[in-house]
Amino acid sequence: MSDRRLLSVTAFVLAASLGLSGCTAAAEPTPAPTPTNVDLSQVDVTDVDRNGVEYLSGQDALDAVLSGMDDAGAVTAVGSFQERPDEDSGGPTRRLQVSLTGTESRFRADIAAADVAVTAVVVDGRAYLTGNPPFAALLGIPEASDGLVCVAADDPRVTAWAPALSPSDLLESMLGEAAGEAAGVTLEPATDPEAVTDSVEFVIGSAGSPIGSLVVATTGPAVPLRLVAADPRGDAEVTFTWGETPEVPEPTDALIPCA
Repeated sequence: MSDRRLLSVTAFVLAASLGLSGCTAAAEPTPAPTPTNVDLSQVDVTDVDRNGVEYLSGQDALDAVLSGMDDAGAVTAVGSFQERPDEDSGGPTRRLQVSLTGTESRFRADIAAADVAVTAVVVDGRAYLTGNPPFAALLGIPEASDGLVCVAADDPRVTAWAPALSPSDLLESMLGEAAGEAAGVTLEPATDPEAVTDSVEFVIGSAGSPIGSLVVATTGPAVPLRLVAADPRGDAEVTFTWGETPEVPEPTDALIPCA
């Protein structure tokens, strides 16, 4: 992976006009991977609330975060993505704003990108979609500009917008090869583990230079709290709030009901 990967994911999300939320239902926290790059004798094992992510780096840290996202339940993720034009090819700057809330099987998304605006509610395999006329034209269902229309959540018109379908998929797509010398991207704690409080900041680096940061909770599941990444071609910022999301109700007023 390189910093170009961060840009390519941002460009992909911008090219899509639909992003949907996801993380799995609440479960008992999964322990973080056993670190291989620290002296375990220095770890405070009496603090049972800590998840230990501050002692990890690279792929170990990312794996712990993805596992934490699986364990943590409902999330609200608010993100903005921007792709700046290539100096040679030119073109406009493209932007996308996304607000996602819910769980893997029950969530709501509000998206704005260029001239497209959409609201999506997904409940147990059914996707209720509505938006402005440009979105309805993109979807191929004119009624979507007047109210909710229902399609299957695995409909290609919905799944085509991954990895924006899930905060964990998006994070893994941007940082999924953060370990390994060949990847070219590093993920390292910004502070000494003993100085960490309720969160730890990881510095995302490429070719020896910082290109972003990932803030992760150090108590309970090792969930991300904020992701910021930027390079000359684009940038992304996402904030995550966990466990404070009310259940998303299933719509009852769809103009085109589910089959």
